[in-house]
Amino acid sequence: MQEPNKFQIIFDAKSLELSNKGSITGILYFDFGDFQFPGIGWSDFVVVTSKTRQA
Repeated sequence: MQEPNKFQIIFDAKSLELSNKGSITGILYFDFGDFQFPGIGWSDFVVVTSKTRQA
């Protein structure tokens, strides 16, 4: 069980796929313990989602 106000970022490197247009998608979601966002097994653009912004 996770501590209150803590979460994990779940990422499955084995799920990565490269599209014909060069987009990289894979399983990536947030696990808050009692609920997951957007949902378990969610697939999204992992490079866009995980890229950090520089000020």
